[in-house]
Amino acid sequence: GPCYYDVTHGFNGFVTYDIPFGHGRKFGSSVNKVVNAIAGDWSVNAIVNWRGGFPFTISSSEDNSGTNNPNQLADCIGTQHVFGTRNVNPASGTTNGYQWFDPAAYANEAPNQFGSCGVGTIRGPGLHSADLSLTKLFRFTERQNLEFRAEAINFTNTAILNAPNVTVGSTLGQITSSQGERNIQFGLKYNF
Repeated sequence: GPCYYDVTHGFNGFVTYDIPFGHGRKFGSSVNKVVNAIAGDWSVNAIVNWRGGFPFTISSSEDNSGTNNPNQLADCIGTQHVFGTRNVNPASGTTNGYQWFDPAAYANEAPNQFGSCGVGTIRGPGLHSADLSLTKLFRFTERQNLEFRAEAINFTNTAILNAPNVTVGSTLGQITSSQGERNIQFGLKYNF
């Protein structure tokens, strides 16, 4: 099976756009100092990350093979089905978190046997996020300026889901936590 850090598709992009208004720019190069201090020397930056999910191996919660191996494979007893959305857990009827894949397709391995599931057969959630920043320079001299930054990490506030539970049990296939809610930060930097 695929290794645990395999990603089938991924895209990372970065763009910086200097707004063409203010002294030394295409538009507004002759505006007075007050207008330039307010409307000139702005730039916008964006980082976009998109990738598919990492592969996961479904493991047994018991050592029925008798080998004392802590990473026993589960038995595949049905068709593997990834929901990929918020669903009701068919086994318990709960709606706590996301039911990423159908737990009914897996069981602990039979006594004195190894599990029949393969390695890396289920893909977890991917990552889709965009970060955005707005920068303004206040120029004092040719070599000195003050840089103001406003940054929004995970600008789109897209849920970044953690890995599903991959051990046979009552929470198999559930994702109960996430990370990366939108964070906004401001900064000032004096360059000389």
